[in-house]
Amino acid sequence: MNPIYNLMSSQGNKLIEQLTNAGLNNTQAEEFLPDALKSVMVALEKTDVQTMLDAQPALQISSLMDIIDVPSLAYKLDGNMGLASKGLQSVITQVFGFLKSNPAAAGLMIMRSTRDRAGQAGNVLH
Repeated sequence: MNPIYNLMSSQGNKLIEQLTNAGLNNTQAEEFLPDALKSVMVALEKTDVQTMLDAQPALQISSLMDIIDVPSLAYKLDGNMGLASKGLQSVITQVFGFLKSNPAAAGLMIMRSTRDRAGQAGNVLH
């Protein structure tokens, strides 16, 4: 499991609060958060994290939203794509805030994404 996922999960109450601010009720937020957070971590590993950290928040959100399977997350919210998108945007914002305020975590995520992208390139060459 991704150690950044574990660190972010430990901030569950703050993330739940942000999801409720985005329009989810408490039950929805608790059911949505684990899969949303996992999806964000997987999507981040497919990007150049350093570039993403330097990007404007709107670009961070749109870049990851393009990678993440939002309809599968909407399933947790009775298929409500709008609510899933708002919730996902909130999670993405929190993840980037966490990474920017924790250089060690950001460095680890950068290494993971570099390794994953190098592995993907190796698979193409074989």
